[in-house]
Amino acid sequence: MPNIFSLELRRRQRLWVIAGSLFLLMLLVSIWLIGPAPPRRIIMATGKADGGYAMFGLKYQEKLNKMGLKVDLVNSSGSLENFELLIAGKADVAFVQSGTYQMADDPKGVVRGLAAVYLEPLWFFYRGNEAAKGLADFKKKTIAIGIHHSGIEAVGRRLLKENGIDGSNATIIDSLDMSGESRRLKEGKIDVALFVTSSNNPLILDLLQTQGIRLLDFHRQVAYCRRFPYLTPAKLAEGVVNLEHNIPKEDILLLAPAALLVCREDLHPRAIEQILNAAQSIHASGSLVDSEQKFPSLNQVDVPIHDAAERYMRSGESILARLLPYRGVLLLYRAQILILPFLVVWIPFLKVLPAIYSWRINRLLRHHYIALREVENTIQETHDPDKLRAQLQVLDNLRHEIAWISRKIPGHLQRDVYIWRSHVLMVSNEALDRLKRLEDKKSTLRGEGEG
Repeated sequence: MPNIFSLELRRRQRLWVIAGSLFLLMLLVSIWLIGPAPPRRIIMATGKADGGYAMFGLKYQEKLNKMGLKVDLVNSSGSLENFELLIAGKADVAFVQSGTYQMADDPKGVVRGLAAVYLEPLWFFYRGNEAAKGLADFKKKTIAIGIHHSGIEAVGRRLLKENGIDGSNATIIDSLDMSGESRRLKEGKIDVALFVTSSNNPLILDLLQTQGIRLLDFHRQVAYCRRFPYLTPAKLAEGVVNLEHNIPKEDILLLAPAALLVCREDLHPRAIEQILNAAQSIHASGSLVDSEQKFPSLNQVDVPIHDAAERYMRSGESILARLLPYRGVLLLYRAQILILPFLVVWIPFLKVLPAIYSWRINRLLRHHYIALREVENTIQETHDPDKLRAQLQVLDNLRHEIAWISRKIPGHLQRDVYIWRSHVLMVSNEALDRLKRLEDKKSTLRGEGEG
């Protein structure tokens, strides 16, 4: 095959390599411009298996899984460990207790708040027949304050300290989970048990109806809330737990931090919308101490709020989230990544490709015209028949090359090719005529010499 064929093939290959390289470059640029894709799966840190966070975590998992966002649940000791998981990148979203972020080590500001989702009152259950006046009455008692490194323990120690109670005048236990505290309180092995959890927790409902166990009434709500801004006054209304037996038998004033949803700052805004959408459906109905439509809310969020969460809470879902389900958002993102390079690279490339091709053909013809002119000059200058035959072979090769090219090009470019082929034929005829004259002359000279 003539060299022109392989050269043309290599030129085409280079052209497609350049186009492919531009496409890959634009693909990377589009990924950078559009940002990371919404995640298919997230990790949610909850709390102890018998706690309110774990209970609500299952509800979020079920809700978000149906939306198309898979959720893996991770149990923990509570709020402080959840902050550690977020900061270490081992969780994407977590439940924490308001008032505990100040105790977390987050120097880079990785954690962001999403919303307060419900009130989780401080439940001070104690054994006794007479009502206690306040926390100060529990000196010399055995007090369980949850698991070490949990939000319950952190808040409990601060409240006890403010009322003059510490390890020097009371036995403080921080090694029992909620089930262990409840069981030991019922068995009389501890005097006081502190819980911070939802009013819907079965353990709380059980203790409220257990004989010999009372719930502390925080009469000085205003004072506590002034000193602990993350606490909110709450009330357990008379009879709200059990109307038949009128439990509780009177209104009980409570203090309640809020349960917060927090996340890493790099969590995708579309995933945040889905999480808050789930929160809306799970918590909007309220509880024994929460009114309807109170949560989720940005109030009581004492963690820097994520921009996407603030937009959602102020303005609702984005237009994209309203029009498409989460799975549709994932597909749209992938489409955007492919569409941008197509618009930027392939459409312009396909538009200029005919012009590039015409330029390539004209350039090729121009080179062949140069070669044709060189052959013609050689033919006119030579007086050797053998050299003329060699030039005729060169002309024949050029004609074959162009004949091969003409079969590959569109009709509107054939006119220039046929003009070139007619010029080759003209030069070839001149060469044949000159060869005939030279051979005739050579034959005449040979005949005269023999005569």
